[in-house]
Amino acid sequence: MAHDDHFHCFAFPSGVTPGPGGSAKRTDTWLRVFSGIKLPMFPLPVNLPTDLTFYSLTDDLKALVTALNGKLAGSAKVESLGQTDGKRDLWVLKIGAGIEKDPKKARVLFTSGLHAREWLAPTYTYLIAEWLVTNYPKAAPANDMEKIAKDVLDNNHVWFVPMCNPDGHEYTVTTFRMHRKNSPGGDDFFRSAPGATPKRDPAAADSTDLNRNFDTKQWNAIRTSGKGDFSVDVNDENFEGATPASATETKLLQKMIDNTAFDLAVDHHTFDCAIMFPYGDDPGKAKEDKRLRAFTAAMQKQINGKAAKSANQTTRSTPDTWRLSKISDFYATLRGIPADESRIPGSITDYIIYVAEKAKRKTVAFAMELPPMHYPGSPGFTPQESIIQPAFRQLIGTSLALIKNATSASPKDADFAAFDKVAP
Repeated sequence: MAHDDHFHCFAFPSGVTPGPGGSAKRTDTWLRVFSGIKLPMFPLPVNLPTDLTFYSLTDDLKALVTALNGKLAGSAKVESLGQTDGKRDLWVLKIGAGIEKDPKKARVLFTSGLHAREWLAPTYTYLIAEWLVTNYPKAAPANDMEKIAKDVLDNNHVWFVPMCNPDGHEYTVTTFRMHRKNSPGGDDFFRSAPGATPKRDPAAADSTDLNRNFDTKQWNAIRTSGKGDFSVDVNDENFEGATPASATETKLLQKMIDNTAFDLAVDHHTFDCAIMFPYGDDPGKAKEDKRLRAFTAAMQKQINGKAAKSANQTTRSTPDTWRLSKISDFYATLRGIPADESRIPGSITDYIIYVAEKAKRKTVAFAMELPPMHYPGSPGFTPQESIIQPAFRQLIGTSLALIKNATSASPKDADFAAFDKVAP
């Protein structure tokens, strides 16, 4: 089954998101329902709806632009960074007062979807933008939420690339739910249709783990050492590519990062409930290590406070517990492996930091693993749609606090506390 673009990852049950226009129910007219799609689901047990509902990401992003520009002229635009090998656009949504004129304001970047099967991450990234657009007032703010949205967008430029891997993601929708990499045809496990015999498409580029493919400082050194969370086998889900930035998506994202002075960046993934700071490929400290640790500590405290509320529980009857980790230590802790085997070459987070350090900019960047947590019986990459709202409530206040404090020299708990009122 072919589609004209890529999609939101889950249906949104009635009433769980504000939706463009500010109603309690989504107002999108481009709802698309695909019945009879066969999606291999594992790990088991996982129970998902028979019919899945998807939304056109292209249409939704354009709707946000129309909605925000209707309230504040020249404050929103959506652009293509270029097309993938599968001829799908890599969209970036840019919002903030005067975005068309590009004044010198703090630039914040939210990315997600580098790994195709991680459906919650693009959904949440989109919902940050939707919250800001929905709550931005056309006149004077009438409540605290409108005050926050107005303050954030009047004083910052925020960029969203919610779907960094549209080719891989679509393959998880139509053919194989657990695909991780880009270019689905580019390894021996490719299926031309659900249930078809696996066979590589000879015309396809290598199927690559995009978050191992960025041209980071230690990419070649880790490959040479043979130690780290990556593979040189194109059939492995952690294949890092034959060379740095070999994948088209990586090239397009690197070009955006090279040409933009971001103050703060967050890359969303699933699954765990972890906040991670660079480096992933270097056991040393980033030059902005003190600020990185201040930001992540405040994030951890606030999100754990939200996660402790019963209304914000995601996939089990006990609260999520968000942990803090250096990226290079993440798998060492999770899997109990030596630290050198936990190093991650080629992550977008490291690339953003290395580019900033070379340009002598004080950028901070994080990676976040969204729910569910790792626990016996966890639904892992295939949670129910019901995870969306509690995860959103856990995170939205902190995401807004990050935008507000993007240029802070030393953020403190008090700098984040003002956003506790968001999804209390």
